[in-house]
Amino acid sequence: PASCRRYKTAADIPTNTTAACYRAYYGRFAAWLKKRHPKTRLLSEVTDDIAAAFMDDVADAGASGTTHKYATFFRCFFATLVGAGKIALAQNPFRDIEPPAGESHSKRPLSRQQIAALLDTSTGELQALVALGYFTGLRFGDCCTLRWDEVDLGRGIIERVPSKTAHTVKDKAKAIVKIGIPPYLADLLAALPRAGEYVLPGMAAKLLEGRHSSAHRAVTSLFERCGIATRAEGTGAAYHYEGKRKVYETGRPR
Repeated sequence: PASCRRYKTAADIPTNTTAACYRAYYGRFAAWLKKRHPKTRLLSEVTDDIAAAFMDDVADAGASGTTHKYATFFRCFFATLVGAGKIALAQNPFRDIEPPAGESHSKRPLSRQQIAALLDTSTGELQALVALGYFTGLRFGDCCTLRWDEVDLGRGIIERVPSKTAHTVKDKAKAIVKIGIPPYLADLLAALPRAGEYVLPGMAAKLLEGRHSSAHRAVTSLFERCGIATRAEGTGAAYHYEGKRKVYETGRPR
């Protein structure tokens, strides 16, 4: 699909992108196929039964939402390759696979009291990050990598092309999102040192260097200090440590 064609090689795919997720899905399937069906060497040899068996394994190891993502991707994957004449198949082996129904865990919006606690408990970049997310509605990555040339404190406006659409729009000028800066956020931004290109240089460095877990952990720790649960009881990954290595246990959604 178009979201992947702009990357010339696998090495060009940034982490935490749709294409990176697709690469991981395919990598899992290729490894599973090599182990379970070593004689199947071509994608055109993948049968309905093979597809169903793989999806059963995915369902056994993850949540229904994960299974749905895999099923959706592989329907698209095979349809794209067949449509481009890359493989010859009579029919898509994933065409009829439907993920099992399961309980979904939706995100709960924070209350004004919780937002106030997060802002009162944090300082510096972390406080500014929370305020940016709350007052602008920008995604986490866009808040972390916001640049000073996108912030106009004089006019009270942030102008940015969201990273989710930055690679797909043809006219960047029409894709710019303009967001007003309320006084509270303006005061926080004005108090930050202008040490380089990024408003939050520490958080920007974490994301740009691929240390996404470190960036997310900083926010999660703040939530925990404020007594705000970040996941529902019984959900999340189960893991243990072997020395310094974290080992995830099977049977629980990650």
